[in-house]
Amino acid sequence: MQGITYWVLNDPKEIRGFINSNVRQEWERDNLTDGVDSDADDWLLTLPKRVWRLRSLAIDEMTLDPSMMARESFVKQLDERSNEMRRSISEYHIVLWPLVLRGEDYRLKDGYCRFTTLERMGIRRVLAYIGDFPTR
Repeated sequence: MQGITYWVLNDPKEIRGFINSNVRQEWERDNLTDGVDSDADDWLLTLPKRVWRLRSLAIDEMTLDPSMMARESFVKQLDERSNEMRRSISEYHIVLWPLVLRGEDYRLKDGYCRFTTLERMGIRRVLAYIGDFPTR
């Protein structure tokens, strides 16, 4: 998609399993590093209830977490990682996972480096896993 190769899961159950196991572990490690109690993290508490889908989305439809972007060390590290990722995409054609978004407001929950890199490359549409609450 727009010259970017993604490694995707299409089945909502497979996406849910991937998010609730692999990605969740990363978020729990991040919380530990940041001194945040994962048992009180609203995002992690809602994960098991969410229904996941893969969607192509305009990059400007997404919102970033202001508290993340206010952390100087995070933004500096993000800048460095983004430069490296851009080189890897250009030179080695690395395959990317879709971004992970909260469905109620399209808040980016995972993939800040991918987001930043793709935005800087002028990519206007990306693939994302969107987690919504089930409707009845």
